[in-house]
Amino acid sequence: MTVCTGKSTCWVLGGFITSAIVVLLGCSANAEGEAATTSRPVAAADGLEEPDAIGEFRSQSQSERLINVLYETNESIFNQPEVVAFRENFLAECMDLRGFEYVPFVPDTPPPQVPPLIDYRGPREFAETNGYGLLLENVEVARRMALASIAEPNPNEVIRSSFSEAELAAYFRALTGASIGDGPPPGDAAEASCAERFAEEVLDLPSLDSNDMATLRLRDDYIRTDREWIEAEEDWTSCMGAAGYASSIGSFDDLRTTLGDISAVAAASSVEVTESVTEPGTNEVVELTYQQYEEEVFEAQLREEIALAVSDLECRSLADLNAAYDQARAAADRRALSEAGFG
Repeated sequence: MTVCTGKSTCWVLGGFITSAIVVLLGCSANAEGEAATTSRPVAAADGLEEPDAIGEFRSQSQSERLINVLYETNESIFNQPEVVAFRENFLAECMDLRGFEYVPFVPDTPPPQVPPLIDYRGPREFAETNGYGLLLENVEVARRMALASIAEPNPNEVIRSSFSEAELAAYFRALTGASIGDGPPPGDAAEASCAERFAEEVLDLPSLDSNDMATLRLRDDYIRTDREWIEAEEDWTSCMGAAGYASSIGSFDDLRTTLGDISAVAAASSVEVTESVTEPGTNEVVELTYQQYEEEVFEAQLREEIALAVSDLECRSLADLNAAYDQARAAADRRALSEAGFG
């Protein structure tokens, strides 16, 4: 689950598989009648040396590799900067073989990495001054997004801007295997997409079809129905009620809602601010405009967030909630992978 607080400022509140996985791993899709191209392995483009992290990743078991890319959001191999750069060059060479121009591009301001709320562990010293870090992170995100808007644009967006609908559909089928517009639906492909080839040829990951993904998504249902988790959640809920949240938190899911409400109140107070910055590449001074929280509302909501986070940590400790989650998650990982045929 993602909570968005206006102006596209978002916070990851769950630990679930998202559509981004389709982009990273690719999916089985290809345009019928698309010209066949060579299937030779793509070399490290521009002579880039393969990062050590990739070799270390391949040395893990198949289950460990899948758990990393599917469930470990912040620790995913796809979030490591050197792997991102290597993958971009791989995609560029692969897309060239498919007849498309693709420019390796790594943004200067990558998206923030935030922990799933279900796995929140503090530390308490941080919680006592920052809460979960949600409101403070949103303050920074708004400015980073504004700075990104004046930075050098993604050259691939510029390239795609001139495409017809048919060309765009073929482009994304070649890049990620995704079907857009009126293109054919994803299905068994005669040739893997470039993202899929990177996952399979470089990371040694198995190909995942829609049925596999549906089964793997059941992992979160398995966590929620784990007996140890259910008992710990009940203890945690009782503790949160005693801490003053009886009317708003009746289960762990309500923690997401309560935090989202705190964020929404702050977002409703947003005001426009302007500052002068030097534009990258031109050294010209330009006006940067973006939304920020009204100060008094922000401070009041930050106090609310801090109180919630501190109570949450205390109740997690009392209920041994994180230990129960670790146990439930490990069992759910094994079960989902086994049922998908990868255990």
